[in-house]
Amino acid sequence: MSKVSVLVFIDWYLPGYKAGGPIQSVANIVSHLKNDFHFKVITADTDLHEMQPYSTIKSNAWNDCNGTEVYYFSAANQSYRQLKILMKEEHFDVIYINSLFSKFFALYPLLIANSNFKNTKVIIAPRGMVGEGALHLKATKKKFFLAAAKLTGMFKKVTWHASTPLEAIEIKNVFGADAAVHVALNLSKARVVIPIHRIKKANELRLVFLSRISPKKNLLAVYRYLLAMDHQQQILFDYYGPLDDTAYAAQCADAFKTLPANIKVNYKGVLKPENITAVLSDYHLSILPTLNENFGHAIVESWVAGCPVLISDQTPWNTLEITKTGFVVALNNDQGFADVLKKMYAMEQEEFDLWSTASYQFAEKVTDNPEAIEQNKKLVSA
Repeated sequence: MSKVSVLVFIDWYLPGYKAGGPIQSVANIVSHLKNDFHFKVITADTDLHEMQPYSTIKSNAWNDCNGTEVYYFSAANQSYRQLKILMKEEHFDVIYINSLFSKFFALYPLLIANSNFKNTKVIIAPRGMVGEGALHLKATKKKFFLAAAKLTGMFKKVTWHASTPLEAIEIKNVFGADAAVHVALNLSKARVVIPIHRIKKANELRLVFLSRISPKKNLLAVYRYLLAMDHQQQILFDYYGPLDDTAYAAQCADAFKTLPANIKVNYKGVLKPENITAVLSDYHLSILPTLNENFGHAIVESWVAGCPVLISDQTPWNTLEITKTGFVVALNNDQGFADVLKKMYAMEQEEFDLWSTASYQFAEKVTDNPEAIEQNKKLVSA
C-alpha cells in the first residue's frame, strides 16, 4: 500500500531557524512521521527577515532536505498562478497549511485547494494565532479578514490542527462550535538529554530570554520585573532572538538601559539551533512572559538544558512549581514575576540542583511522547 501523500505549506522552513517555533513544529512532524507518510514541503527560499536565499538550495525547484522534498519559492516567483501550476503537478491526499494569515503560504493554497482539490483533506494549523492575546495584535486587520473568510465559507471544509485542548476551544470560539478540530500535541525534536551541572550560589542570578523580539513575546515586561528588584542584587540578564519587530526591539533596548547598574542586560543576537542547549546550560532561569503560546519550543529547550522556566499563564504548561520545573504567573501579575526572580536569586546550590534535575527529567518525557506521535499520525491520515 502506498503512503498517504502530504503537501505542507509554511512561510519558512529548514535550513531556516529565525522564525523559531513554527519551523520546529513542522520539521518535527516530518521527522517523526516520514516513515509512515510521504511529505513534500513548499516554502520560501530565505529565512525570516533575510533577503538572500539559502546558500545550500536551488530556488524555484525541488530540493532534498534531510530526506524530504522541499520546494523553495523565490519572492519574485510567489504568484497565485505559479503556485497553482506547482500544486497541480501531483496528486496529494492531504494539504497541511501551517499558518492562518499568510497570503502566499496559507490563503492562496486554501483558495486553490477549495477550487481544484475538493476531495483532498485540508488541515490548517493556526499555531496560536487565534488565541486572545495573539488576536489583539493588529486586531482590526485580523478581525476584517476572519469576518470576510467566514462570510465566504473559505474555512468550511477545513480540519483544524489544535496543539492543545485549550487551542481547540480558541478555534471553536472564532470559527464556531461546528468547526472540525483535531487535537494533536506538538512534537519535540527527538534527542538524548544530557545533564550538565552548573554553579548556583545564593545571591546570584543568570536570567535568559530566548524568543523572537516581538510584542507577542512580551520582552518589555521583563524590564518591569527587573525594576522591582532590590538595587543591591547583582543580576545578569541576556536575551536572544531575531528582531522580529525592530521598533519594539529598540523600545526594549532603551528601557533596559535605564535599569540600575547592578542589573546587567545584554542582547546576544540569534542562536543557531545546534547551539541552544549549550548556551542555555549557562543560566539559572529562563523567562518568557508571552501573550500567547500554543506550545513554546523555547520552553522545552530550556528544560532540555536543565534550566527551570518562568512563564506567563498564556501557554499550555501549568502546575510547574509542583514538579520543580518552573513557575507560572498570571500575565497581569508583575509582582508575582518579580517575586519568582527574588526566590531564584536567593536559591542555593542544593535546592537549585533539585530544580535543574527535575527540568532534565521532564524534558525526557516531553521529547519522547508516543501518545503525541499517534495523535499526529491520526491528524494527517487521509
